Amino acid sequence: MSGGGLRQQPPPSSDLAPTRRTIDIDAPIGLPGVSLHDILRTLLRRRWPMVGIMLGAVLCSLVYLFLESPSYVSSTRVLVRVGREKLSSVSIPQISAGNFMFSERPENVNDEVEIMRSPAVMQRAYPLLRERLEEMAAAAPPPSPLRRLINQAKGIARDAAKLAQWPLRVITGRRDLSPEEALYETISRSLVAAPVRETNVFGVGFGWAEPHFAAFALNTILDAFIQEHIRVQSSAAQAVEFYREREAGAVAELAEVDAGIEAAARTAGIADPGAEKQVIISLITTLERDISQARISEDQTRRRAAELRTQVETGQDWPATPGVPQVQLTQLADIDARYAEISGRRNAALTQLRPTSREVRDLDQQIANLRRQKYAALIGYLDDRIATEQQVQVAAQTRLVETHARQARLQAIEARFIATQSRRDQLLQRIREYRQQIDHMQMLRAMDSDDQTSVRILSPALPPLLPSWPRATLLLGLALGCGLLLAIAYAVFAEFFDRTVSTERDAERVLGLPVLARVPEMRR
Repeated sequence: MSGGGLRQQPPPSSDLAPTRRTIDIDAPIGLPGVSLHDILRTLLRRRWPMVGIMLGAVLCSLVYLFLESPSYVSSTRVLVRVGREKLSSVSIPQISAGNFMFSERPENVNDEVEIMRSPAVMQRAYPLLRERLEEMAAAAPPPSPLRRLINQAKGIARDAAKLAQWPLRVITGRRDLSPEEALYETISRSLVAAPVRETNVFGVGFGWAEPHFAAFALNTILDAFIQEHIRVQSSAAQAVEFYREREAGAVAELAEVDAGIEAAARTAGIADPGAEKQVIISLITTLERDISQARISEDQTRRRAAELRTQVETGQDWPATPGVPQVQLTQLADIDARYAEISGRRNAALTQLRPTSREVRDLDQQIANLRRQKYAALIGYLDDRIATEQQVQVAAQTRLVETHARQARLQAIEARFIATQSRRDQLLQRIREYRQQIDHMQMLRAMDSDDQTSVRILSPALPPLLPSWPRATLLLGLALGCGLLLAIAYAVFAEFFDRTVSTERDAERVLGLPVLARVPEMRR
């Protein structure tokens, strides 16, 4: 039977008689080929349950949107520069400015993000935020009955969650947070800060159910962040006290060093070892020069005396005295005067007498005696001068030895004085550096009082106009997508576990026989 008419079939022969077979409906069925027609037929057969699943998912999302309080996120950005907190301890000429900026930029931004996330910032801002929340709660109108019912349902859900977590808290030993602690944790979790890549900026946001409070909370937290940044990055007040203590210690040590220098000077009898050293060096130079000159003069005098001794035996001329200060030799002057007188008398006698005359010979004899007296006087004088020059050398040599010993003692004193003076110079330099640092820190403290920092808030936080959560379009789209997936999964599993025979292919697959006719459904 096919369609609406009857088709005559030939009578079965005895050879084609069907054999008896047992049909097991619950036997496992092999996986036949699935066509697009089968898929569409399966989806159409179960279209109403699938539509119900999708509508249920959308309805759940609508209920969530209705029950969930909107969350408004107020955000802004903060610019971080390489400010005086970094540059005060960095020597710029030693490194490349470009490399310095490149290496410091991410470090500075991450440092400021960590300061923003630190509990100290929230502890500064929390009292103001709590006070603002109390004011808002006091000024808020009473909620509608529906909103009151929703809040009660949320409270019941929170209590149920706490009750479910009670065994875990008992095992771990955790305690329940007080309302004050819970509010603090809620406000802390509402703050978000993250750096912006490849910039000197980091973003910060605060989410809350009331947009004006979100903007107020973020601005308050930013003010607390600026104060905490100043405290962390620039501790000028503590630095001033630190350098003042170091300066006082250096001044006290300098006074001890000066007292030690004065005591050493009084003990050694030397006020300035450096000047005393120059005097000793000058004295040593003078003594060595005097000794050298005395030796040279002694040698010259000895040669002159040797020459005179030779002339005594062979010389006939009147001996001269070159290089000898005759004004200091009275005996030689008398002899020279007598020689001049006798020579004059002889010359006068030679004009009247012959050289062989008795009177001339007597005068010659007197001149010879005077010559011998002159040589003897000169030799005696030169011997006395040699002795005097030797005495001068001995005295100078003795004084030179004493001066060298004094110089050795002075060198030891000078070494101690130089070490002490070097320590004094170091203390003076350190005191100057401490005072420079004090002046610098006082300037920084003045800048801190005016909030002169290296971070700048690009714009104050404003109340957001639209909530950031929940996003109705996104949630409805996700609900519709999840519902569609669940519906398709339902259709697949329902078709897989369905054991009913509803089509010709089902009959052929179960019976293993071809379908000869199909009876249409009778409709009234």
